[in-house]
Amino acid sequence: MYKAFTLWQDSIVNPVSGGVAPDVSENGISLIRIPITITSGTYDIEGTFIPTTQVWSFTGCWPKEVGGFTLDNQSGDPLLTSVRFGYLSMR
Repeated sequence: MYKAFTLWQDSIVNPVSGGVAPDVSENGISLIRIPITITSGTYDIEGTFIPTTQVWSFTGCWPKEVGGFTLDNQSGDPLLTSVRFGYLSMR
């Protein structure tokens, strides 16, 4: 997952060459932005996700920053990373 986010960010602005991807293609659709929907919820005893009524929809999302990763066995997660997104609108 970390590699995918890094490749996405590097395809927008390449840190080696300094190249920048165009935000809109010839047909008017952005090739670097995607919609992201976040749904809150809980998991039942069998591990099935049960969504609640809280849903946030973001349009025109892109990675603004892909952080490095840390090895942290204390929290129960052996590998942690963070990704900060930008977006055009939220509903």
